[in-house]
Amino acid sequence: MSYVFSLSVQKCNSFHSLVSDDITHLRGSVTLCEHNKDFVSRDLLSKMLDDEEQHLDWLDTQIALIGKISLENYLQAPLLTWTALRVFVDIIYDL
Repeated sequence: MSYVFSLSVQKCNSFHSLVSDDITHLRGSVTLCEHNKDFVSRDLLSKMLDDEEQHLDWLDTQIALIGKISLENYLQAPLLTWTALRVFVDIIYDL
């Protein structure tokens, strides 16, 4: 079972990296929009940036929790909403 856990953690870390890259690009885009005085696009991108930062925070919390209680216990624990569980299972198993 440790191989499955290791694989799942690797996928979570890969997804974490993707979200981090998205945040970096969104921050640059917001700065570019401000420089060019495109405030409508800036506002839209700022909302997207906020969502991605919240997503990254949620993902960090879940990864830390898995590290503390193990993947098996995490998936069985009533700590998650069904939506959060579905999103996480999709990440792990590429459904």
